Amino acid sequence: MSEQYIACPNCKNNILFDVNALLSGASFACSKCNAKIKLANESKETVSKSIEEFNSIKTNALKQQSHDKI
Repeated sequence: MSEQYIACPNCKNNILFDVNALLSGASFACSKCNAKIKLANESKETVSKSIEEFNSIKTNALKQQSHDKI
């Protein structure tokens, strides 16, 4: 996956994060104000399912794009 950012809830600076590490319980700190973000345990299943659905849509779109070029 490409680099992903989320706006710091404190200062709005971009916080670089890795979605797989986030799902594994890692936290990420803002380089400007040191605020930390972390995924709540009760949100992990929802986020994981959303990522799976997104990847499925992306895969299907790429397959369709390849098919259309033929």
